Amino acid sequence: MTGAIAAVLVTGAIVGTVAFSGSSRSAIEEVSRAGTFIARQPALVDATTRQAFLDDSATAFDVHLVLHGADGAELASAGPGSCLHPVVVAVPGAVGSAAHHLQVCRPRGHGPPVRGLVTVGLVLAALSVVSSVLARRIGRPLANLADTAWRIGQGDLTARPNLGRRPPLEVAVVGEALAEMAGRIERELQGQRALLAGASHELRTPLGHVRLQLELARARLTGEAGSVASVGAVLDDIDSEITDIDALLEKLLASARLDFRTLDRRPLVMAEVARRAIERAGMPASLLVVDDDAIALRVDGDATLLSRAIGNLLENGASHGGGVSSVRVSRVEHGGSERVVVVVADSGPGVASPDRERIFEPFVHRADRAKTQSSGSLGLGLHLVRRIAEAHGGRAAVVDVDAADATGGRFLLELPTVS
Repeated sequence: MTGAIAAVLVTGAIVGTVAFSGSSRSAIEEVSRAGTFIARQPALVDATTRQAFLDDSATAFDVHLVLHGADGAELASAGPGSCLHPVVVAVPGAVGSAAHHLQVCRPRGHGPPVRGLVTVGLVLAALSVVSSVLARRIGRPLANLADTAWRIGQGDLTARPNLGRRPPLEVAVVGEALAEMAGRIERELQGQRALLAGASHELRTPLGHVRLQLELARARLTGEAGSVASVGAVLDDIDSEITDIDALLEKLLASARLDFRTLDRRPLVMAEVARRAIERAGMPASLLVVDDDAIALRVDGDATLLSRAIGNLLENGASHGGGVSSVRVSRVEHGGSERVVVVVADSGPGVASPDRERIFEPFVHRADRAKTQSSGSLGLGLHLVRRIAEAHGGRAAVVDVDAADATGGRFLLELPTVS
């Protein structure tokens, strides 16, 4: 604010100086013209009419006049006041005679215009007040933005800018962007903390089971009642737990790749990606149904992530949908562009309308899952499907079941195709 006032004062001083300099030059030119006119009049040379003529001229032109002879002596003067810096004009005389000269100036009483200076001062004062108000109106929200940014930098992600009721438009836009950034960072960190807590809990359970099964296997191997068959069953349980841990780690790694946007894109035939996902899930290849016009459809995508997305849909259908009944790959027109659709159908009760969007959120379970789950789940499967779809410019959703087939759920993965 002090800088703004100083800038106004400096600007006013420069403008005033220029204005007064111009006014001074104009006054000198005016006095010079008046002196030239008076010096050329014959009455100035005649000693009998000289004084009267000077008096009349001084009054008419509002100037102070002093006539000097050739020797520099003062011959006559007229007009009030005196002069510090007069204009000297030569007085033409008779041929062969020494020239006289006339000094002309504005009297001292006509010095710097006091009223003009007062007016300029008042204008500068008004400009200073206005500039201070504007500077305060802009400076306060900017200071608040700086303080908010500093607090966010120190780790206080709850900090939000308080810009008042009507901040300047540009400052308001910056404030909204800063608030949105802080909110996004806060949500990301909360999600990471929840993911870490959930992953820690989910990993602890199978690791505990593995530890227990190892103790049981050791007891059976050292005990008299031990048998190869019983030890084999324990090892099968351990293998199942390790598989669960591996699946959870795959989901966490896929989530991390999406967070860091490390996608390895390449042209992929979607039917082949679906076939590999079914094979990896240990399900029969007969589940795959590919429409004739979708056999060669390709997408620009990450093979690992897309396979993971279809695998999650298969896992969801097997765990919570009573088993996967089919996986169909088809072609659709959407928004004037060609897209490939993978629909995983299950034999379960379907998904209630209130849950169709909520189940794609992280760490969320449907109300009907509690009855079918034998163990806890991190709730990342469908959330990862949606994130992978959106990262590839597509979408994931629950599809309404046809009226003729009122049972089962339909989960859709839709992606744009490439030539």
